Amino acid sequence: MKIGFQLVLYLLCLNLACGLCYTLGIAGTSYSNPVIGSGNATDYQNRFDPDRIMNQTQPNIISEFPFLGGVYGGLMMFWNAISFIILGFPRLLYSFSGAIQDPIAKAAYNIICDVLVAVCMFIWVGFLFQIITGRQVQD
Repeated sequence: MKIGFQLVLYLLCLNLACGLCYTLGIAGTSYSNPVIGSGNATDYQNRFDPDRIMNQTQPNIISEFPFLGGVYGGLMMFWNAISFIILGFPRLLYSFSGAIQDPIAKAAYNIICDVLVAVCMFIWVGFLFQIITGRQVQD
């Protein structure tokens, strides 16, 4: 196999393994926040409670189509799965930044994660370029 295909295959396996670890709460991921100051599972449940959201909304075109909230939630779940396939390892590292208390250390850590995102995106874009231009990606 060509080196580009092996690199993308390795990156795909790494991203899927990191996504699985993050989803199952393995290796301390349950103690970290994916977004700084995002809260815990109870906050998420209260924030996205469908009954409360439906009761707070004014009657408008959205209230005539209550299934749109389910469609939006499904699309966001699908988007999170796709983002873990493409950038699973850097997203897992971003989630660990919630445990860093020092703001300077957290900023330095996030810069390192940004560099990893750039490297991963460079690999994926290079692989897509090879596929689009019709180059042979494997033997």
